[in-house]
Amino acid sequence: MLVIEDCPNSKAVTILVRGGNKMIIEEVKRSLHDALCVIRNFIRDPKVVHGGGSAEIACAIHIQKEADMVSLFTPLTTIVARGKVF
Repeated sequence: MLVIEDCPNSKAVTILVRGGNKMIIEEVKRSLHDALCVIRNFIRDPKVVHGGGSAEIACAIHIQKEADMVSLFTPLTTIVARGKVF
């Protein structure tokens, strides 16, 4: 990335993209476009919707906490009786 500093109107940035072949370069250009669109949309409306596996991670954390409280030799019937089956 080339950034020109100490310029009174430096609102432009040039991004030089290099890659092993044309397909890689096109993929990088699409990724940069997506990232810039995300930034633009966040500046326009600074709200975040959690995604990207956040629900799965939250469930995994909860299951891990419950698993830490269960003894390795606790019978399954005891766990079911306590209502801890998900």
